[in-house]
Amino acid sequence: MTIADIRSKAVELLALIDALDTTPSNWMHTLNGNNPFYDADFAGGKYYAAGAERASFAEFIASAGFTGAYTLGAHGLTFGNTPIVATSDFSTWNKANIVFTPNNAMAADGTMTASTIADNATNGFHELLKLVNITQGASYGLAIDVKAGTCTKGRLWFVNAATGFYTDFDLVAGTTSAATAFGSTTPITSSIAPLANGVYRITVAGIAGALTSGNFDILPRDNGITYAGSGKAFSVSNARMEALAAKALVSNITAPTAITRVIYAKTADCLPTDLYQVLHHLDNNVNTTNGYSDLEVYRGVNGNVFIECKKLSTTTVSGIIDLGHIPNNTAFKISYTASAAGLIASLNGGPVATSNIAAWPTDLTKNRLNGNISAGRAWGGSLARDTLFFGIATDSQLQALSV
Repeated sequence: MTIADIRSKAVELLALIDALDTTPSNWMHTLNGNNPFYDADFAGGKYYAAGAERASFAEFIASAGFTGAYTLGAHGLTFGNTPIVATSDFSTWNKANIVFTPNNAMAADGTMTASTIADNATNGFHELLKLVNITQGASYGLAIDVKAGTCTKGRLWFVNAATGFYTDFDLVAGTTSAATAFGSTTPITSSIAPLANGVYRITVAGIAGALTSGNFDILPRDNGITYAGSGKAFSVSNARMEALAAKALVSNITAPTAITRVIYAKTADCLPTDLYQVLHHLDNNVNTTNGYSDLEVYRGVNGNVFIECKKLSTTTVSGIIDLGHIPNNTAFKISYTASAAGLIASLNGGPVATSNIAAWPTDLTKNRLNGNISAGRAWGGSLARDTLFFGIATDSQLQALSV
């Protein structure tokens, strides 16, 4: 055999190795011998869709029918907006009729320092506030962590003179008022969630109408809104404000009777500034006050991750699984099956959790990554892999898929 023959054989062998390395079955998930509808390993740079392996992210997007654009990074698709406010340092914030004491208590996560604000004897508003610039007509979410002291009630609002939106919170009752608007604004949501060590996370979201700037404003209000204070105080930390709108990757699908999904993801570096951080959203493309259907994975304001299904309703849940708390900046794997027979899921290969699905939506024709139907409530973290099957997995299969 000549050197030329050896080289020729070597070239043939290398070509065979390359072919084996790029065969989808060597890396992609299968279920009951079936290939997925698609399997996108965004972190690893491997993609399968429309019955074949795809050479690039752009080719995958085209073959899977997605529209939208995202940044690919070390952790896969990166999602979310740059926050407008993200701080526990209030030293540069304006103080109106309060006594401000920095860094005297610990926040819920045990790492951030909190500050105390106390009302003083002046008759008026008692406020800790920061002026921020915004985009007219856009949606925004505000959040703050609060721990009761001698003061147990307060207000979180975005305000400029006689325009804004707010929620009033009660740290004893553990409640907030509905998001409320005044002037040319539109309220969206408000929430309160217990964290740890007596700390509550308060959020409010709204559309700021014609405003192009306003104040992120926190105030104690044990005796009303304007009053002469008596030194009552609570602790505050982790102030955050974000634009809620975010582009989502969206594709059309034929409404399934069952799906199995495998997700490798990482949580955001913060808790939601609105009710949810939505990782994916199957829906019927109806964005009204009633009548929409969806199946989604999202992270709630307390840091728990949920899988939830609704049929033609904004409030009635057909089925839900609470997978528990997943900390900020934490990678995890979920696999789940959803159908009229119910909802089953495994987190990181653990025992399956189950839920009945009272009414299966038969109109899920849109598949969205990073957000819901309004392309808002962005996940904020990253998505390393997303695999979609139109079929049902067993408990043991789900555990194996999420290891």
